[in-house]
Amino acid sequence: MNHPAIIFAIDSAETRLLEKYAAAGQLPFLGQFVKNWRIVEGPHHFCEMGAWTTFWSGIPAVQHGYHCIRRLVAGEYAVELSHRPIQACPPFWTTMGRSVSIWDAQECDPDPKLEGEQLCNWRTSFADRCPPTPASNPEVMLDDVVARYGEPSRPEAINLRDIAKSRRNFFQLSKQRIATCGRLFREVMQRGGRDLYVFGCAEIHSAGHLCWTYDEEGEERMLELYQDLDRELESVHRLAPEGTRVLAVSAYGIYANYPASD
Repeated sequence: MNHPAIIFAIDSAETRLLEKYAAAGQLPFLGQFVKNWRIVEGPHHFCEMGAWTTFWSGIPAVQHGYHCIRRLVAGEYAVELSHRPIQACPPFWTTMGRSVSIWDAQECDPDPKLEGEQLCNWRTSFADRCPPTPASNPEVMLDDVVARYGEPSRPEAINLRDIAKSRRNFFQLSKQRIATCGRLFREVMQRGGRDLYVFGCAEIHSAGHLCWTYDEEGEERMLELYQDLDRELESVHRLAPEGTRVLAVSAYGIYANYPASD
């Protein structure tokens, strides 16, 4: 690579909100992507689970078989809980032959053969009954990240007994965690020296379940969180070398999901 590349992987970035906020000039950084984005639709997007697996690997769900955490057991009248595809789905950067810096990529695993640090499934969105296993390369890096930035688990995403106080608490926690992502990502960019950077943030997903209530207050909360994320990602981009190529992507959106799971 002549210039490095950055992928901002935003879990559950909702097109309706992005278009609305960008049109109003409320997202100075992410709004630039909305002007030139592409929305991909089709039957292979019927389920959020496995969407990142497909995006990173290029292998469609009909082949990798990860559609849901409840998976049929071959040859039996039974199901098993699993957040893994039925076949290996290495992400595209494993075959690039370039140095990488991967931070909180969902639905993939670190590859010890690669040059560069990799953190996977740290604070990604997941089903509580079947959480993924956070992992890093080098392995000791996960302990360092936890010590400096927090535990890998995320807050509860579904709360059918939600009350105003819990919404406020979760909203403040989401703001803190978005700020933590920005601090971590800026530190990585300041070190530099890699060909590909992947920065993943799942806070918008979790907040969409518990903060996006069907009222004006819920809309205001989501706007503030999107603006927080916009500022953090812009601050990361400012540290990138001139000529850096940038891609912002979301494997799926989230709309009117409060407070349920679907």
